[in-house]
Amino acid sequence: MSTTLQLAEADSPRRGARNPTGILADRTLLLRIDPATGRARQDDRGEEPDRLEREAAAFFQTIADAYDALAAAEPQRIAVLDASRPPADVLAAALGALGDLLAPSNA
Repeated sequence: MSTTLQLAEADSPRRGARNPTGILADRTLLLRIDPATGRARQDDRGEEPDRLEREAAAFFQTIADAYDALAAAEPQRIAVLDASRPPADVLAAALGALGDLLAPSNA
């Protein structure tokens, strides 16, 4: 079994290991950014990288692939947003992805 698949399965809310209550979020926002772009943003901060930020590029690609697999498995629950866009655009996309949940109910 690939590492990516193992990560995806380990983090799957349906597996129960990390979600013993069985309660799922109504919507999860996956802020997707190419790992190389994310690394460049880290470098631009001018701060010393932390333990995770010092990981190799392959680590970040593996994590990105695992989250993409989760999003593909549950597209109605996991909204994928382009985090390479300017912050205002990401915010607008996030609010749009949550619109049906934020709308006033008639109850």
